[in-house]
Amino acid sequence: MVKLKDIVEDLELGKVYTDKDRPPFQVKEGQKRQSREITAKFDKAYLNFAKEVRDVIKMIDRYQGDKTDGKIIDKVYSKGLVPLDKLMKSWNSGQQKNPHIDEGSND
Repeated sequence: MVKLKDIVEDLELGKVYTDKDRPPFQVKEGQKRQSREITAKFDKAYLNFAKEVRDVIKMIDRYQGDKTDGKIIDKVYSKGLVPLDKLMKSWNSGQQKNPHIDEGSND
């Protein structure tokens, strides 16, 4: 199975995964379903957090009457969470795409 640590290292080095780059590994249908559930939970949390950050930025902008601090917060947010979102999408994609999968198993 592809380790999350390896994906993180590859993303830090700027590697872009394609289907032919992925090493062969076995993932069963139950694991694919769990991967989708994990990703859905992450997406929900990510969207909720993104909404709250936007609300906080708007509040800061109104409070100060200036958008400088809001832009700084948005930049730091983007630098930290956008790569995390890409990492989760890459991880889930690796779990879902597997040419050697045993479709008959529900483990």
